[in-house]
Amino acid sequence: MSFLSELLSIMKKIKMEWLIKASVFQLLFVTIANLALSELFYLILDVSGQYHLDKDNIITFVKNPLALFLFLLYFLVLVAFIHLEFFILYRIIAEKRLSQRNFKKTITYYIQHLRKYVMGWQPLVILTYIVLTIPILKLGLSSVITEKLYVPDFIMSELSKSETTKYLLFLLLGSMFYLNLRFVYFLPLLSLKKISAQAALIESWKKHVDERWGCCRG
Repeated sequence: MSFLSELLSIMKKIKMEWLIKASVFQLLFVTIANLALSELFYLILDVSGQYHLDKDNIITFVKNPLALFLFLLYFLVLVAFIHLEFFILYRIIAEKRLSQRNFKKTITYYIQHLRKYVMGWQPLVILTYIVLTIPILKLGLSSVITEKLYVPDFIMSELSKSETTKYLLFLLLGSMFYLNLRFVYFLPLLSLKKISAQAALIESWKKHVDERWGCCRG
């Protein structure tokens, strides 16, 4: 049985207990994650001497090395929260309870599982995916943490000033829409399987192709 078919078979047996646990978890998790990310973001602005980001001060912000370092740290924390969200949700769906006996073992396994995603090229791949999903978050399987992320209005308005850039913007959004479809399984694969970010992207791409051909044959 494949990974996704196994996960879907579990989800077919959804109980009210699962719904309550998942809802309470997401409410608490989103509150804590958003608070932590918000405080870190305001710390970055404070370090850079800015009150907010707009087209007038973004260049000044980019030129501040400490602000850029903290901004990278912000995205690494974001990746950790997203990974943790899917990891815990899977345990709730699969009804895997954490006993006192195996708590230390599970935490150790999770830290080792997460640590490889903040080393080498892994964070860059994950951050690229997150940026890719920002303009069209309503499509695909995104994290509840990224729902409030959006492309700033001043960037969209600047890109829409001329007819040429407007058409290029539509083309870019269309391409991102397509890539979101292809990488719809990326986050759950990354969180639940012992594979690299690159491998998760490739597997998600292949699964989308296989499902499309399966529908055509059906």
